[in-house]
Amino acid sequence: MEEVILFSSKKEMEKALAQQEVLTIQVGMVKYNMTRVGNEVYVFEQKCPHFDHSLANAKVSPYGKITCLWHNYQFDLQSGEESEERCRSLVTHQAEWTDDGQLMVKL
Repeated sequence: MEEVILFSSKKEMEKALAQQEVLTIQVGMVKYNMTRVGNEVYVFEQKCPHFDHSLANAKVSPYGKITCLWHNYQFDLQSGEESEERCRSLVTHQAEWTDDGQLMVKL
């Protein structure tokens, strides 16, 4: 697993990533999506596990659920589980704050 610093401070994170917004990031050759729900930041695979549709424009709820707009499959951002277990889980990673105030995720 690789540790990746997403933001150097909470202020930087709040400025760059609005609540329930989805941003695409690239780590090496791999693209991921990222979103913020409350004080939690999640990094997750770029495409829906159901049918490989991009999640860049997915709808994120204030309850930590992300919905693919193609077939309305809904995934829990913490566990990755699809709400009706119709496909495999979404690969998700919850970011954590380091002791020196940086937001880091293990990918």
